Amino acid sequence: MEQDPFSENSTPQDEHWIPLSDLMTGLMMIFMLIALSYMIKVESVNARIRTIAVQYNQLHVDLYQDLTKEFTPDLKEWGAEIHKDLSISFKEPDILFDTGSDTIKPRFREILTNFFPRYVKILSSPKNRN
Repeated sequence: MEQDPFSENSTPQDEHWIPLSDLMTGLMMIFMLIALSYMIKVESVNARIRTIAVQYNQLHVDLYQDLTKEFTPDLKEWGAEIHKDLSISFKEPDILFDTGSDTIKPRFREILTNFFPRYVKILSSPKNRN
């Protein structure tokens, strides 16, 4: 005759499963707690990264607008343009140097003397420092 595992007459050999299942339940709860805390930390880091990216993009746009506002009157005269990546290029190489020379032409020196302090002032303004 077969013995019922749920009866009061069960053997001690079958009773080791109860503490083992309690142990496994406890381990599962610990691992779930670790996983949840990791997910919360990752979400917090992602939110910080998103905030920094938005601030960077806004700073980039503001800086482009400030540079455009400051230099638009002079760009045509200088033969220069401001790009969206905040680089400034001079389109007329005749203004810059003589062919085969490493000496800046006087006209380009005037342009740089006018341009550079204004450019640095915009870049180092408190608004654009962060």
